[in-house]
Amino acid sequence: AATGGEPYAAGLAGKRVAFANGLSNWGAWADYAVAEAASCIPLLDTVRDEDAAAMIVNPLTALAMFDIVKQDGEKAFIMTAGASQLCKLIA
Repeated sequence: AATGGEPYAAGLAGKRVAFANGLSNWGAWADYAVAEAASCIPLLDTVRDEDAAAMIVNPLTALAMFDIVKQDGEKAFIMTAGASQLCKLIA
């Protein structure tokens, strides 16, 4: 990561990070992207790129699913992709 002058951002300099790109939805699958430092999670060297890509999107998807179920007044829901990372996270 390249950074500006903020202390947290400076601590990310040169590190691999997972990030949420906010409302712009641009750049998440690019070699380089611009993201707010607060939306970046430093990664250990042992974390695979595939796992890093799922670190943010799967938990947010799970939260959104629970919100939809709650708003609809349901007590349960069925998921059909049981071996997926998302299902494993929710289980």
